[in-house]
Amino acid sequence: MSLSAAVYFAVLDGIGGQLVLPQGPQQWGVIAGMALLPTLLAVPSLYGAIARIGAARASLLATTEPLWTVLLAALFLHDRLRLAVLLGGGFILAGALLAQVRGKSTAAPLEL
Repeated sequence: MSLSAAVYFAVLDGIGGQLVLPQGPQQWGVIAGMALLPTLLAVPSLYGAIARIGAARASLLATTEPLWTVLLAALFLHDRLRLAVLLGGGFILAGALLAQVRGKSTAAPLEL
């Protein structure tokens, strides 16, 4: 997804004449951090979660990513947590918790 977004914005900025290379170590540091952290932290963490708790539960936990993004933006970027955002986060957590509840299944198991 990041690669697709990068290509899209590069083409869009190239057409608009606004495409420039980063200037200085601070801007290159941001780019390096964006390239390395998701690769070196998120991907191995997801694979580790799949190995430990299974693909279904790991994907369920991955659906909480927007919640953590908003919380980290509030913590590090001082974004305001509005009521609608807090309610949305609550719904995300409630959905993740409800999906973990084991109900009585009426469907027969699928045989392969």
